[in-house]
Amino acid sequence: MPGVATGMKTLCLRAAAVLVLTSVSGSAARKAAVSQPGNPAMFRVDARHTGDSKSTAGPALAGVKWTFRTRGPVRGSPVIAGATVLIGSGDGNLYALEAATGREKWRADLGGAAHSAPAVADGLAFVTSRARSVTAIDLSTGQVRWRFRTGPDLPSPWGWDFWVSSPTVDGGNVYVGSGD
Repeated sequence: MPGVATGMKTLCLRAAAVLVLTSVSGSAARKAAVSQPGNPAMFRVDARHTGDSKSTAGPALAGVKWTFRTRGPVRGSPVIAGATVLIGSGDGNLYALEAATGREKWRADLGGAAHSAPAVADGLAFVTSRARSVTAIDLSTGQVRWRFRTGPDLPSPWGWDFWVSSPTVDGGNVYVGSGD
């Protein structure tokens, strides 16, 4: 049934290309989303990716507040840093959006698809891309501060792709998986 598989793949890619943010209200939800020095924002809350947030639960969701469409699939989780939502896209960009409105603040060209969640610490967003690189981007301006390129990917007989693992920031260091 190749036609069904192709159709499902297309449907999944289209569905992944739209980020939907639900509307929440209340100061607890806003405080929980803020990245501060010593309290980085990243996939599953902390450097160990435990998913254990110390903040109190926010209010019930109140429906769709806004949507944003990238030009490629969105496969990684968004990360919220203060009033900014960060999403990587298969179109090779990291997008910074206003959390309140969904308006694009800036986009940074990564040179390859970003299929993992970025990490944010000390005013920088760290993101991996299929261009075999880790990029640090200034959170306020969207300017690339530095880029680290890894070596060529090694053969992977089991099909695992290290570039879909999210970066972790801990103790002033950035940790990433790499295919080399």
